Amino acid sequence: MTIHFGDSTSIDSGGSLGKVLQVQSTTKTDHFSQSSVATNQGNLTNDCISVNITPSNSSNKILLIASLSIGFNSDNEVVWAFFKAGSLLTGASGDDRSNNRKQRTAAGDVRWSGTHNTTTGQYVDTAGGTSQITYSCRLGAGHNGTATLYLNRHHTDNNYAYDFDTQSTITAIEVGA
Repeated sequence: MTIHFGDSTSIDSGGSLGKVLQVQSTTKTDHFSQSSVATNQGNLTNDCISVNITPSNSSNKILLIASLSIGFNSDNEVVWAFFKAGSLLTGASGDDRSNNRKQRTAAGDVRWSGTHNTTTGQYVDTAGGTSQITYSCRLGAGHNGTATLYLNRHHTDNNYAYDFDTQSTITAIEVGA
């Protein structure tokens, strides 16, 4: 079987090609908040979750999978993006078709401050080296001014039986090329 990637490369599952070589994953169950962030146009400033992986070959592929549960202090759109070694992983984000739109991996809608939204995203990256790589996710919102974003909780954070704490994950899977 041959696996084709969006960058015109492919791997054949015969031999060691296409085999999963390692899986690294971070599950975050505690809360993260990012307060007083200028979120105009969804600016992304702080890592909310990250995972480290050390590829065995620079040509190998890294399959990234993330599921983030995001709360917000108002009714608005929340976004997040993958970062590689502190830089936006632009291939994992939407096209930059205008000067006003920002590139992001995924988006969701928080309907009011007592809710949160779980969004997922995935991307296949090329390792590009054999040194440790830190992949992370950063949060943003489609809101003018300052705001507070949360991971694994909603804004009001009440202690009611009908409220929930959630978890978020990021996984990096090395696939032989």
